[in-house]
Amino acid sequence: MKPRLIALPLALAWVLGCGADEPAPKATAVVGFLAPPGPTSVSTDPFPELDWLELMPAPEREALLRGEWPEVEIDHDREDPMAQTGSAEVVAAIDRREVTLPGYVVPLELTANGKMRSFFLVPYYGACIHVPPPPPNQIVYAELSEPGTIPDLWEPMRLSGRLRTVSARNDLAHAAYRMDEVQLAPWE
Repeated sequence: MKPRLIALPLALAWVLGCGADEPAPKATAVVGFLAPPGPTSVSTDPFPELDWLELMPAPEREALLRGEWPEVEIDHDREDPMAQTGSAEVVAAIDRREVTLPGYVVPLELTANGKMRSFFLVPYYGACIHVPPPPPNQIVYAELSEPGTIPDLWEPMRLSGRLRTVSARNDLAHAAYRMDEVQLAPWE
């Protein structure tokens, strides 16, 4: 898979909010995100790779590709979280499919010794709460069977397992999908 630009208005808003050295002025974003880089070697993962767009119902995906998404105001001076917007509609046909999904990890629950127990997988890096997170149907919630080391948040990962159309919520965001029986590995 080659990197590509996908027009998703919330994406850059979320990415730009992280790692900024100084607050940026209020702005409006209608831009996109880059998918994780393509593999540099052949994956040994037995599950077929799913594209993030396949998590969106057809009417939403078509509207996105036509550029018909609302603009989102970004306010980097905020200290409180911005509300998540976008659809939680899922694609029922992918429920219980064993798939691999490339993305970036947003740690959620940690053990006392700092190991990651649960996380969100998102289609682009830069998870912060002062800009809106991706739409719920562009977030996958996962729990590890054994807590593991938190990966570098800027490193693309691949999550493999059984995708479910089961939602999960926490203070950070709402995920419209959940993955069970997961394996998390660096994207190679």
